[in-house]
Amino acid sequence: MAIAAAKICPNFIVTSSEEGLKVWEMDARFQLTVTTVNLGKVKRLINCIMVDDDDSVAYCGSTTGDVVKVRLNLVPAPPHPVLETCMSKPPPKSRRDGIMPSLLNGNYAQGVRAIVRVGPKELVIAAGDGTVDLIEELHTLKPKKLEAGNKCPTQHSLKKVKSCKIKSQITSLNKFKTNSLLLGTKGGDMYSLSAVSFKDPTLKSTSHPGSINSVVVPQVTSEVFVTCGYGDIRIWKIKKSDSKIQEASRILQPGLTCLCVIVNQDGSSIISAWDDGCIRFHAPQSGRLIGEIKGAHQAKVTAIAITSNSQRIVSGGQSGQVRVWDKYQSWNLKKVFGEQRGVIHQVAMKDDDLEAASVCEDGSCYVWKIDPNDEPSCKITLQTTSKLSGVSFFPGSGTLLMTTGMDRKITCWDTATGTAIRGLDTHCSITSLFVPRKGEMFITGFEDGTIRVWSLLKGEDAFCGIGHGAGVTSIAMGSDNSYIISVSSDGSIFYWPCPQQVVRAYKAKQEESLQNSSSRHPATDR
Repeated sequence: MAIAAAKICPNFIVTSSEEGLKVWEMDARFQLTVTTVNLGKVKRLINCIMVDDDDSVAYCGSTTGDVVKVRLNLVPAPPHPVLETCMSKPPPKSRRDGIMPSLLNGNYAQGVRAIVRVGPKELVIAAGDGTVDLIEELHTLKPKKLEAGNKCPTQHSLKKVKSCKIKSQITSLNKFKTNSLLLGTKGGDMYSLSAVSFKDPTLKSTSHPGSINSVVVPQVTSEVFVTCGYGDIRIWKIKKSDSKIQEASRILQPGLTCLCVIVNQDGSSIISAWDDGCIRFHAPQSGRLIGEIKGAHQAKVTAIAITSNSQRIVSGGQSGQVRVWDKYQSWNLKKVFGEQRGVIHQVAMKDDDLEAASVCEDGSCYVWKIDPNDEPSCKITLQTTSKLSGVSFFPGSGTLLMTTGMDRKITCWDTATGTAIRGLDTHCSITSLFVPRKGEMFITGFEDGTIRVWSLLKGEDAFCGIGHGAGVTSIAMGSDNSYIISVSSDGSIFYWPCPQQVVRAYKAKQEESLQNSSSRHPATDR
């Protein structure tokens, strides 16, 4: 459950588990010798371990909220490490509602999570309830007795000097510079705290505490992007001058997981798919819930896409159903397709809003006709031999479609005939796909945490990004093609400035489209 290395003797480490505390020694032949710490009758589950600067003792924070102090006896080697004492704060002196303070009142709520030394006699203890205390260890106290011959295992030998509170469960603590502390929380937040004043913790950074399932950049601006995961949707602001990312706001849904998020074309609504079977619409500025499709799918809603006029939504669910929704005064179910079997991983919308495509873990890709003037129907079925993870139409290409799968293949299809016209083999299973609206490339994310930028014409990978510690779950590109955002299952967000070749190709494409539009609509003299 916890591990710490000795400071002076680097070949010693201290570990904790359900079996107790153990000290490990590695010799010159890289062989380990283990010694179990003698705790006597004291039974504790240890959350964290801090070895003192001189390797004489180790302070161990327990789940019961007290601190176990162990004398290590590393040098000389023969004596075994033994328990020295169990420590906690004194119980409160005041009596409330006629209840006497118990012996456990001095213990930290939700256990001691981290310990660090900041002075000759001072320790900083962080607890699971968000309490951070600067304490001083007292050495003059004698063990108190509960009954004759029965000593209390925990002594009230910790004196609180200063204290502050964090609104989250603290998971880690460390010294930063001279008089500062860094605190990590279960919610993915990092705070800095002055070790002198112990006041006003400052939020330094924040992130999702778990897997990030989806990321999207609005078409109306490249200054923000949106991510989603367990319990919330987060809106981030990008400062391009120094490539800094800062959280702007959160949309909270406690206890639920958002599996997919998109933004409509005019940026007026954030549309999200949730594991309770609902599709929700939120205002980007305030985060207010402005609409909801309850029971959109029987189980989880796993993928969504919306037309450019925001009047039709195509959604995919965990059971393999694809549903078409039309907006009148409210969202009404237009059509249900049940041909696919398994989780729908992605739904893509064609740029003319007349077709949509969905890929499923059964290896099928269905192209649906969703012309508002006709009844929605299936246009064609594309079948592969492995799970498909991504799908996208080529902008302005007419009938070209791209799919990616767990078989490491990128396939380009002609939806008019249903034939695969080109295939690329990659090095790893592909987990995400993004094709920008303008430009000459596409981007893929892989299970090994890498992303690759591919040339659309040559079919070769032009650039590779390495950095994620887990599989990439989603990719997006800024509306000006100046950066790429990738997210992964370990909760990390990576900002990649686009290579200059990509930016130049995008600008050339823009100039070409402007020239074509001006030639079609020449100015006339009045």
